[in-house]
Amino acid sequence: MIIAIGNVSVQKISAKKLYDIDADTVKSHQLQVENGQPGYDLFTGEWNQFMSPGMLRKTTLSADVEVRHPIGDIWEQTPWPDPQINFFPSLPTLPAGDLYGDGQQNVVIRTGTADERDDDISTITGKTLVYSANQDASSPDYIVYDYLTPIGDMSGSGMANLYSAEAQQIYEFDGGGFTEIPGALPEQGWEYALADFDDDGNDDAYRFTDDGAALEILFGDSDLNNLFVELYYLPELLVDEGIIFNGNFYNIKDHFKKDGLTYLMVQGLDQETEEQTGRYLLLVSIDSNRDIEFHQFFKYSDVWPGN
Repeated sequence: MIIAIGNVSVQKISAKKLYDIDADTVKSHQLQVENGQPGYDLFTGEWNQFMSPGMLRKTTLSADVEVRHPIGDIWEQTPWPDPQINFFPSLPTLPAGDLYGDGQQNVVIRTGTADERDDDISTITGKTLVYSANQDASSPDYIVYDYLTPIGDMSGSGMANLYSAEAQQIYEFDGGGFTEIPGALPEQGWEYALADFDDDGNDDAYRFTDDGAALEILFGDSDLNNLFVELYYLPELLVDEGIIFNGNFYNIKDHFKKDGLTYLMVQGLDQETEEQTGRYLLLVSIDSNRDIEFHQFFKYSDVWPGN
């Protein structure tokens, strides 16, 4: 049987047909469907592909099981305010800076979820919900159909940007929504630094190469199609100081400004023995010419099995 609710169709399927058990047993259980994961069958203890990811969340099963797309108004239950939000917006919020240029800070929630625009309920899309401060999670300002990451005010315009790792492009606010800037972002994997490393008025981003040997900094520019990537080979910097380091660097633990320089505290790991891994900290600075300078390198702890 198909029941139309607004613009959404709800198909009811017999519980016996689905599980081959009596309806009373079904009523006493709940089905939990995690974002981006197939349904979990409480009766067989196995994951299955019958329920589309993100379709039913904490929904008590009855003698007839609701299978529908998107969530929208959950049949015979409390209506959901926005059918585009077909997941619980309770995921961690990310600080995104001032996206609108209004002097207020914004946050985003993003996830991968079912795409209600497609009749195929197995189609997954990235979604980013954009909020102003202290806003109800069920009523975002904007919904962008992409999995976006804050990257700071890369152009110094007073409006922070978001970027898509999948599409490799930057988004900026245009007064009525977020506009893509194709080709502006070289490659992917950038981390939001919350800093202007070279003091040119544009925020910068960073990442480490896969082998952990180089720190890459994506320097902002007033023209988002003119962003520049600089590679800094950190082990070579240590060799110049007479230090041999066979490990890899993986994270900027902290950064701060002093005397016109931006100091970066870079974390590294070195597998020193079969069971012992050393944690290291490298302190470097970057000036307005984007030159890097060594200051300090030391081991601050060991990692043992089980730690």
